[in-house]
Amino acid sequence: MEWVEARAALRRAVTQPRIYPFREQIARACERAAPALRAGVPEPTQPEPGDS
Repeated sequence: MEWVEARAALRRAVTQPRIYPFREQIARACERAAPALRAGVPEPTQPEPGDS
């Protein structure tokens, strides 16, 4: 839950003057983190036909 709250706080903060100059660096850091997050979670599998 903390990550959800942190993400929401980040979304609010990027418009603040003290954070605004660093928006591009923050965006790049998020882009680099996304593949690592996705790699840790297997893709959902589709059930095989006939499976119940």
